[in-house]
Amino acid sequence: MKNLLTICFALLFINVSAQTDALYDLDVIQKFDITFEDENWAKKLDSLTLRGKGYLVGNIKINGQSFNDVGIKYRGQKSFGLGSKKNAIKIKLNHTQKDQQYGGYSVIKVSNALRDPSLVREVLGYHIAGKYFNAPKANYCKVTINDENFGLYVNIEAIDEDTFLERAFGYTEGALFEAGERKYSKKSIRRCLEGTYGALDFETNQECYKQNFHLESDNEKAWNQLEKLVSTLNKDVDNIGNILDIDQTLWMLAFNNVTANLSSYTGKIAENYYLFQQEDGRFVPIVHDLNLAFGSYKNTGKGSDLSIKELEELSPLLHFKSLSKPLISKLLKNDRYRKIYLSHIKTLNDEIFGNGYFAEKTLALQKLIAKEVEMDKNWYYNGQDFKNSLTKTIGKSSKIPGIETFTDNRSNYLEKHKLFLTLYPRIDVVEFSKRKQYGDPINQFKFKVHTLSYAKKVKLVYKKKGETEWKETYMRSVKTTKDKGFFRVEVDAKTQDEVIEYYLVLEGATTLNYYPSNYIHEKKSVSLSELNK
Repeated sequence: MKNLLTICFALLFINVSAQTDALYDLDVIQKFDITFEDENWAKKLDSLTLRGKGYLVGNIKINGQSFNDVGIKYRGQKSFGLGSKKNAIKIKLNHTQKDQQYGGYSVIKVSNALRDPSLVREVLGYHIAGKYFNAPKANYCKVTINDENFGLYVNIEAIDEDTFLERAFGYTEGALFEAGERKYSKKSIRRCLEGTYGALDFETNQECYKQNFHLESDNEKAWNQLEKLVSTLNKDVDNIGNILDIDQTLWMLAFNNVTANLSSYTGKIAENYYLFQQEDGRFVPIVHDLNLAFGSYKNTGKGSDLSIKELEELSPLLHFKSLSKPLISKLLKNDRYRKIYLSHIKTLNDEIFGNGYFAEKTLALQKLIAKEVEMDKNWYYNGQDFKNSLTKTIGKSSKIPGIETFTDNRSNYLEKHKLFLTLYPRIDVVEFSKRKQYGDPINQFKFKVHTLSYAKKVKLVYKKKGETEWKETYMRSVKTTKDKGFFRVEVDAKTQDEVIEYYLVLEGATTLNYYPSNYIHEKKSVSLSELNK
């Protein structure tokens, strides 16, 4: 009986995992069929949005699977239009039935991709971010309401404890804040700084942070932790690593810069990101709302909107000296953090934009959705705009750049920038000493790596199977002419079953690099038992 239960549980897990993966499969357009019994559903959804609260109860079929009495409302104050048939939608499957979910998901967010004639900005933006740091998933969905085709939307993974936080961090109990533009109420404190939004500027009164962040979790004491984060960032930055996940922060900032994602912390209004406090107590930022990335929003907070050419030539060190962007200026003044940040920019540019990957993904996604775009009568653009959106500027006032032309020009600018002309160290070969034929079993992991482009140091970051904390050790440089560029290190093993997960940090004279480049998600591993075969 026990074995049967185990098998059943395993099959259930596999089925749920398959559904979860399928809900955000890049190659599949999801189908959401919403029905309302109330004939005045459209006016009621408008009214609920204007009042800023509440869900309208309806039913939905997700890829043919029925869910009753779900909560539905419009989302996105800026993109909301009274009477529009293209408003963004939030669907709460467990609104009345607490156990209702699809593939583990109880909340579904649908974006109307406002100001994106290419319809790939959000989907590709999340896809790129998720390759290197923790970010939501996204793909496409077709929405019908009461059998009427409302067209193509972007389906985005909700940032909540049900799925995303568990998937990304393996922990759901931490404080979760959303940063963004908020209207100051009559009760706003006069001593609060104005126009800071989620910039993390230091305030003398904790109540000021409540004007610029929304606490998504239940613990009101979380405001003390946010206040500690801001205070440390602005007044004790040498210890910021104790309360901020610096590496994922630098990845987010690098992503915003490379993709000219200025409707973010990096732009005029420090908005569209979340802060989550992980189990180790450190906050980590999470990107959000990417429909204006790749040059669709053009203001950095310094003067008027930039031209497309100015966006293409956005400085990699934008806000380096800006007092109003402490998350950038405070971190990048640290030499090592600046090296890591620039390394992340180079990685994104080389691996996503400089080798045809982005262009290939863009064409594949547009091919996938082309027929649905043609049938979408509610979209803000037309079929010709969609076709031209890769290479031509769309719109007379908003002037949204052709996404492929824009990223090509941006990539070429970064590639030739003086900050990236210096050679970055890289790995040629990683080897391990193995048991000699007929010899005694080895009881150490003996690493030997060969580097290119003048690596000065190589650091091994590793943990053994069953451990939670990562350890670091620098490898020894082999000084002989024959072994130029080689580094070695040994890690003892207690048993023959030991397995090590690892990644490498390569340091040049003024540069820094990682192996593998997406080390947050992909660690290399080696087994002592395999080396002893």
